[in-house]
Amino acid sequence: MPTAAKLRALLKAMEEDLGFTDWPEHSKDIYYALQLLSEDGQHASLAELKKHKLTAEIAYPTLFRGLQKLIEEGKIRRVGTARSGLYEVVGDSSSE
Repeated sequence: MPTAAKLRALLKAMEEDLGFTDWPEHSKDIYYALQLLSEDGQHASLAELKKHKLTAEIAYPTLFRGLQKLIEEGKIRRVGTARSGLYEVVGDSSSE
């Protein structure tokens, strides 16, 4: 099996384990981008999220809906003030 196919199969299995199978692709990309942006313990800003290569092509309305869905599901949370637009992953699943 080619390497790219193996990586895709591994990702699919991981997403199944984490319960992400019913998520739209843009929600997965938002979640993964937030994880990558906050690897150093920092909160990710909306501006950073919009510039990230996984989420740069997502329209703002879709980005906001995806963020709201992830917040409602308890996967991420908004931190700071109402105007700060900072987000963090809750219970970072990347270490599981």
